[in-house]
Amino acid sequence: MKHERGAVPIVIALLIAFGVLGVGGFAYQKNVGGVAEKLQGIFAPEPPDELLAKAFENFSKTTAFRFSGESSGRVGDTGGPSGLKTPRAVASTSAEVTFDGAVDLGTSVFTGTFAFDVRGAKPFRLAVEARKIASTTYLLISEAPKEFAYFSGQWVSIDLESTAKKYGQERAAERVSAADMKRVREFFAKAREYKVFKTVEEFPEEEVGGVVTRHIRFTFDKPALEKLIREFSAEPFDADEEAALRHSLARIDFSVNDVWVGKRDRMPYRFTVRYMEKWAAPDSPPTEPFSFDVFFSDFNRPVEVEVPPSAKTLEEVLQAAMTKMFPGATVNVKKKS
Repeated sequence: MKHERGAVPIVIALLIAFGVLGVGGFAYQKNVGGVAEKLQGIFAPEPPDELLAKAFENFSKTTAFRFSGESSGRVGDTGGPSGLKTPRAVASTSAEVTFDGAVDLGTSVFTGTFAFDVRGAKPFRLAVEARKIASTTYLLISEAPKEFAYFSGQWVSIDLESTAKKYGQERAAERVSAADMKRVREFFAKAREYKVFKTVEEFPEEEVGGVVTRHIRFTFDKPALEKLIREFSAEPFDADEEAALRHSLARIDFSVNDVWVGKRDRMPYRFTVRYMEKWAAPDSPPTEPFSFDVFFSDFNRPVEVEVPPSAKTLEEVLQAAMTKMFPGATVNVKKKS
């Protein structure tokens, strides 16, 4: 199986999806770092590079938190998506995403609202609420393009275990969860060891959600990041993949990233990423920046999620939609056994 060629799926999946959104299961640590370490952070603040690595490592050990924020980006006429070996012209399209929610990995629950605003040749808005309780996911589409009107306004329940079993993947979730619990902690421990995070500037202390934080602007040490990616790849890189990885990293400017770290607990209360990618040659003008800004709170506090009222199964919703789309036709949607 070949590796992803682009830096965006590699870096974002590993550094943001794992680290920021907390994909997978993490070990529970109620008192992060211990009393002595917290006191050290108050009376003898450590260097910002060390604080950065510690904050991300601490976050990888949480099991529950609230999050909210927004993300935006644009793909213009000067290039194409990450991972392409040669640039190609694409229609200018921009998108903004706002989100708010909470996750508790200890009890396997999640709740969140997401709104997508896409502007381009075919602009549209999509608003979705999602809840996950144990192995069941509930989805509600409140706003959608007309093509999805048949699915709007109704809670839909999806049994993930049954769906996985249907496709012979009933053990996949367990394998991923078990792997993540160890893998994510190892990833950020190595990131700290390799000094992947490099401070650009430290600003005066700020309050975020009532918490006194140290505001640090940072970038990534690309050679160290490349080493980390290679080490945590599922398969060894061949020569072509090594070259593609270096090329992808070379064309991304990671220079504007900020984190606000709690002065007492060394937890990230706000995290922003802003990067620009050069689609063509390394010395070509960059595209418009992609940005990601998220706030965190309520670390390791239990999250309660209610089962939505009157939720229908995916099969029931599909059958109703097909009936509306093709009135008079006989529709037979096979239900799960």
